[in-house]
Amino acid sequence: MPVSSQPAFPVAKAKSSGDKLWVIAAIVAIVAAVCVLCTVLWTQHASDQKAHGQRAIAVAVTLPEGASADGVLIPLSVEGTEEGGAAVSKVVAVTPEGTGLSLAPGSYQVAPAADVIAGDGSYLASQGMSFGITVGKDSAVDATLDASEANFQYQTVDESKVTDDQISAATDALAAAGVESATVASAKDKATAVRDEATSKAEADAAQKAAEEETARQQAAEEVARAAAVDFECDYFTVDVPDSWDGLWSVQQKNSTTWEFMGRFGQNANGAATVYVGSAPSYTKVLGTTSSGRTIYANEAGAGFFGNGKATLTPK
Repeated sequence: MPVSSQPAFPVAKAKSSGDKLWVIAAIVAIVAAVCVLCTVLWTQHASDQKAHGQRAIAVAVTLPEGASADGVLIPLSVEGTEEGGAAVSKVVAVTPEGTGLSLAPGSYQVAPAADVIAGDGSYLASQGMSFGITVGKDSAVDATLDASEANFQYQTVDESKVTDDQISAATDALAAAGVESATVASAKDKATAVRDEATSKAEADAAQKAAEEETARQQAAEEVARAAAVDFECDYFTVDVPDSWDGLWSVQQKNSTTWEFMGRFGQNANGAATVYVGSAPSYTKVLGTTSSGRTIYANEAGAGFFGNGKATLTPK
């Protein structure tokens, strides 16, 4: 059987040193190109970040003294234009420390998006201030920019006058800012409970005040009626004389416990009485005793002054 002198498979010729150098050079060129491309891309990325990247912005928030800041989020409305011309309109939630706002280079107007519900459910009204904030494209991307001149201030209100619409507006703003629904619902429940309690108390206080005013009115009316029925009054007694005696009688105080009453009731019908409180040098009758235990005496002359058809003395 004939046997060929040629090899069963072709054998590659060994490459020359020039071919090897050419391959190495190609690899180096590719690596260099990739490095240059990466550098360009990174430079472009850094440039984009500088021009359009979000910067952390720190504003100021002033809550009323004593307000619960635990878990409070403050909804702010942001309107403006980025450096590249893109319009911005959003609601963000910041903390009582003023953190949580991020903006790309551009000019913005930042204002309260709604009132605030404190951590204990109390309602805090915004004072309505709006601030312009400008973020420069050369500002540091990795630093927090100080915008504390934008100080958003809030004040307490009469909780009993807070409406459901106000509470809904405050919680809707939180939802628009991306706050978790459970947190929004909790804030709404707390605010409603605080408002309802305040309303109940206000109604009870109003009812009590009305009752007190009615009692005072009745007492004043009784005092007027009593005063109208009394013709003379001192610390110890009152005296009521018949209407027909109008202009016909008089009284004169002799000292701190003695009074002299005189009446002219017609021809030969004049009368008088000296009234003593506590003791009397002489007396014709006892008219009564005061609530403090002092006896009231009367020494009458002529037709007298007290008695049936005449004046009436009532001890106090």
